[in-house]
Amino acid sequence: MDRSPHTPPPPDSALTEALSPDRGNVSLGDDPRGNGLVEVTQLWADSLLNVRHYVRRGRAITVSDQPPQRRTGLSALIIGLWVLGAASLGVRHATLAPPPELSAEDESLLALWEEANDAERAAAASAPAEGEEDDNEEVDPLKDLTDPLADLAETTRDLWSRDLARERRAMDAGRTERRLLQMPPFHLDEQPGWHGFVRDELLPAARKRARAGALPDSWRRVLEAVPAAPDLLDDPDVARVAEDLPTGTVVRRAPDEREAWTVTSGLDPDVVTLAHRDGRREALPPRASLWPFHPDAEARGAQHALAHEIAGVLYTDSLARRSARGTCDAVERLLGFPAEQDRAELHARAGACHLNQGDPEAARASLAQADGPLDLTVDPDAATVLLRARARLARSQLDAAIAANLRGARVTARDEARTTLLALRTHVVDSLRQPSDLRAVARELQRVEQDAVHQRQEDLARGAGVLGLLILLLLPLTLVLEERRARATGSDFFVDGEDLALTPWTLIRRTGEQPVVCVPDGAAAELHTDQEVRPVTGEIPLDAGDRVVAHIGGSTFVVQEVRTPRGVASDAPEVDWGYLSVLAALLLISAAFTVILATADPPPATSVTALDDTLVRIALTQPEPPELAVEVPRKEPDTGEGARSPGTEGQRGTKEAKLNKARGMRVAVKRDQHNQQLVRTRGLLGAIERLEGGIFGDDGLSSEVATAAGGLIGTQYGDQRGPGGALRGDGGGGGCMSENCGPVNL
Repeated sequence: MDRSPHTPPPPDSALTEALSPDRGNVSLGDDPRGNGLVEVTQLWADSLLNVRHYVRRGRAITVSDQPPQRRTGLSALIIGLWVLGAASLGVRHATLAPPPELSAEDESLLALWEEANDAERAAAASAPAEGEEDDNEEVDPLKDLTDPLADLAETTRDLWSRDLARERRAMDAGRTERRLLQMPPFHLDEQPGWHGFVRDELLPAARKRARAGALPDSWRRVLEAVPAAPDLLDDPDVARVAEDLPTGTVVRRAPDEREAWTVTSGLDPDVVTLAHRDGRREALPPRASLWPFHPDAEARGAQHALAHEIAGVLYTDSLARRSARGTCDAVERLLGFPAEQDRAELHARAGACHLNQGDPEAARASLAQADGPLDLTVDPDAATVLLRARARLARSQLDAAIAANLRGARVTARDEARTTLLALRTHVVDSLRQPSDLRAVARELQRVEQDAVHQRQEDLARGAGVLGLLILLLLPLTLVLEERRARATGSDFFVDGEDLALTPWTLIRRTGEQPVVCVPDGAAAELHTDQEVRPVTGEIPLDAGDRVVAHIGGSTFVVQEVRTPRGVASDAPEVDWGYLSVLAALLLISAAFTVILATADPPPATSVTALDDTLVRIALTQPEPPELAVEVPRKEPDTGEGARSPGTEGQRGTKEAKLNKARGMRVAVKRDQHNQQLVRTRGLLGAIERLEGGIFGDDGLSSEVATAAGGLIGTQYGDQRGPGGALRGDGGGGGCMSENCGPVNL
């Protein structure tokens, strides 16, 4: 400006506006020139160029002809790193190809095996035509084997039939009194010498059938019922009541006797029958005293050896039949013997069974004991079972790690699963050479590799998210750093003048708590106070209410203190829209990339696919074996049952009657036996006994009549509920559908 320093400014000019006291007015009504900010206003050509507010404790304000240069190096570096990282993640994601179902090597092996199988089938089809005529009739090696169990049942049934016929003839001839007779329950394992029969006759035949997997179900139930140790009663020196001892119990007749007798069923239900292994039988009254028999150590050892041998036969039969349930039961039975604890093939089978039952911890413990040599003479498939079980266990561990989202455990389990599957594949290629097995192993390997691919996709998605977060945090930081560097190398106010120094020089600095205005030499400056306007030069302390007007290089600077500065328009942009645009674009791209990677292919299914589905289905669907009992039906056809009494079916007795609970085993006591004789000869039973022919028939009571009469002949009194003649119901008859049937006279 050419105006003299002492010339007052023209009215309504930019300088008048800058010097106006109203610039510092506040709504509180106090002195507008209070100690607040130091306002520096730059004017040129009668217009406001720029306004800065200086805090007393802030940095100095500089002036030069070098404006601040924006620094973009750090921002460019951050953006470049993000672009490179995003490109790297994108390339890695694009190159993650899913693993193939079959490798090239597997496909070539399958083709070779198919050709070999076709050649074998062709050779088998042409063999009968090229050679001599062959007899196609197959010879069954088990055809001539007898059934010792059925023979024993037939012999025992004939013996009881002869005894029943003999007793019937004696009653008919009057040599014996008429009494209740019935065919005893048919349980061979309750007969004396049963274990000897199993050892000497049944077991040798069972060995031959077990090798072919043709062990009958009745034989298997008999062999499974043989215990490893005898079932002994405690206190062998204490007597028991004979009627309370269950059939099959081995007893002594006297405390000092060493002969073993077996409590068995007889034709007369009123007596207790004892049988000896040499065929002798004795009848005792129900209240007779008997003593438990305890075999010696040699007999117990023989029974233990017999049970051990039976377990081996059952194991051989289950392997030959390929029964998963039977094999698991046989393995569990065999491992119960100390001599079988070191057999690795048994532990391998036990591990597979535990996996089928859903118990991976027990499977892991069993497979850990299967590291020894495998005996393939008995179980040729032991190696295959072991490798399959280990592969399934590793897959289950991998599935558990995936479900728990454990990265380290997932990597370890995947490596173990890959190792076990490769070992199984080698076994299939070298030994089995079955296309179905190779395809099954290839599918499992594909699932493992799919999990590895998916985990890498998860890592890429996580990396993309971290990269976007870093960009979000680093870009503002680089902006601040570049702004500070720009201010350090440039000036706060730009003045176009040839006389100015090349380096920025200070316009305002602080000295203690008071701001100081530095007017360079050759520049015109005025100090406006309340009393006067005077020219100044050099360093001018700025007191409250003072204003300094300096004319430097064609620009005018007005420095004054204000309390609440009014916003003054300037050329500097308030918002850096370019930075915000770049930041928004980077965040949008990072978010999109993260979503793409996070929604990649899902992980493989966590279900464990068994390699042998048939065995698993059998294990899951095979029913439980029936109750252990040796029951052999009669060979002759049933003669049928008699006619029933007319009327609605019902049972005899009072409706309030209740069944007394059976008594447990009692210690024998002396009691008068006269009561039992009175029960058989007096009252209803005595009257029935004297009838012509009785109701007992030739062969004794049928099972239905014996059941109905049980309450009359037992050791406790009982009653049946209802007025009828049947075993159940509330009617008066037996359910007969005609009028001329049933024992109406009785």
